[in-house]
Amino acid sequence: MDAIDRNSDAVDKIKGFLGDWMLKSEIVRIVGAGRALLAASLPGNRLAHGGALVSILSDRSPLPNSRLGGAIIAVNVSGKSEIVLEIMELTQG
Repeated sequence: MDAIDRNSDAVDKIKGFLGDWMLKSEIVRIVGAGRALLAASLPGNRLAHGGALVSILSDRSPLPNSRLGGAIIAVNVSGKSEIVLEIMELTQG
């Protein structure tokens, strides 16, 4: 709760992004590895129930092409997960 209180402006900004993604049925790609990806899948499920079009890296179907727009939520606890770093590097290009 302290972290939320200290960063209330950032929390409000994030809530705005998430709300917009749901209301606009935006494509949201969740990328990660291991337990971090599993943890990120839970809020991804909530986004999907709210209207966003959510794809998770470990799903059987490929992630939507980035030319379709949308957002990426990248999770990486160690900072060393190659797949996450590679995807984020490619999206910066």
